[in-house]
Amino acid sequence: SWYHWKISCFRKGCAQGKIDVKACSNTDLFKTDDSTIIKFLADYSSTGKFRNYVTWWLDTRTNTVSSNDGHYSGDSAVIDDIFNQYDFIGLIERADESLVVFKYILGLEFKDIIYGTKAKDSSSGAAFIRPNEYKSKVVLDFMKREAQKYTRSYEKSKAVLDFMKREEQNLVGNYDQQLWNAANLSLDLTIKSIPNFDTELKIYKTLMERLRTICQGKQLHTGCLYHDEGCGSRCINDFVHSPEYREITAQ
Repeated sequence: SWYHWKISCFRKGCAQGKIDVKACSNTDLFKTDDSTIIKFLADYSSTGKFRNYVTWWLDTRTNTVSSNDGHYSGDSAVIDDIFNQYDFIGLIERADESLVVFKYILGLEFKDIIYGTKAKDSSSGAAFIRPNEYKSKVVLDFMKREAQKYTRSYEKSKAVLDFMKREEQNLVGNYDQQLWNAANLSLDLTIKSIPNFDTELKIYKTLMERLRTICQGKQLHTGCLYHDEGCGSRCINDFVHSPEYREITAQ
């Protein structure tokens, strides 16, 4: 789960120009053989070139964001400094809980935190396929085939699991590991302070389940907020104004 957080923030860093764009567009990122997976994880390991990348990426202070090599160096209070810069830090692997907490902290409604998925013909790794930018059908078809080739399911092999187990011993003092631990603890403590959190979470999961069912097959490129992301916005809008939505949220 810690490594999933790494992958997500790595991609966000690409979009913000914080790391070499060549690393973002390299199709090797989509490969799922052992050597490629281990190389990727090693780059984000305690001694890798992108070590402490998540901490560095989240830190908005000018003295830490000026470097673009992914290395982070700071004082012993760095984790507290990171948390003081944000109202809330969520976790991808605890997305539902994080979004319900986010709703509570900012005083939002359920309609503000439900979301659609990528367009149905867009693969999970096709972050660089932008239909509106590629007018040539030949180019678009080629890119889709390449992305699909590298986004097949992957079961962790013994080699990958052994690498991750060895790395666990080295991450105790790692800033990113400390930040991940602190984010988990903060989420747990915040959840305990929210009245009827379990009910709120149940409502949210019910809404998301119904939304996926109702909007299945309607997530076309024309219904996306930006290229192939935030899709199904029209269907979501119809859903949040429906009697079913009002009935579920009235629990």
